[in-house]
Amino acid sequence: MKKRYILYQSFFDNTITEDNIPDDVDDIKTVSQENFRVLLDLCFQYADVFSLTDYPPEHKGIKNYIDALIPFQVDSLFPNEWFYERAIGEPFHVRIYSATEKAKEILLETVEDLFLTPKNGKAVFVNDLCFFRNGKAFLGTVTHEYYCLVYCPDYKFERKLKSTGRWIEVTDPWSEPFQFTAK
Repeated sequence: MKKRYILYQSFFDNTITEDNIPDDVDDIKTVSQENFRVLLDLCFQYADVFSLTDYPPEHKGIKNYIDALIPFQVDSLFPNEWFYERAIGEPFHVRIYSATEKAKEILLETVEDLFLTPKNGKAVFVNDLCFFRNGKAFLGTVTHEYYCLVYCPDYKFERKLKSTGRWIEVTDPWSEPFQFTAK
C-alpha cells in the first residue's frame, strides 16, 4: 500500500492541552514560498490534471476562478461530493485543468501557498487544489479546513514531499485515493 501523509497542523493536534500549548499553536502551517514552488514542481511532474473548486455560490460577486487558467480547462464538474467533502445546498463547481508547465506558472503568479491565499492583492478566491493521475487523486486539499492529504505515488515523490513541510504519515483516513471520471 502506498504511504499517505497529512500536512501537520498544530490546531488539529489532540495531544496539545492547555498545559502544553506550543508558541506556534495558532499559526496556520502551510507550504508557501519556495516550498510551495517545490511541491508544485513535484505534483506537476506526476499529474495529468489538477482541479480547483469555485468559491461557494452564496458568495455572489466574488471572482471564483482564475482567468488565465481558462485555456487549460478541460472539464467542468458539478458533484455533490469532492475530495471527501459533501456539498451543502448547491453542488460544487469543480474545474479540471490540464497539468502543464504554463498552468503551474499561473498558479505560482496568482496564489502564495498550498491553501490558495491570493497573492499581491489579487482578488481571486478558489478552493481545494487537487492533483490527479489517471483520474485518481494523489494530493488533495480542503482549503477552508487547512487540510491536505497525500497518497505518495512512489518513494521518490515521498522523499521530495517531506522536504516541503511537516508531513505526518497516516494509516486511517481513506484506504483508496479519491477518484473521478472525466466526461
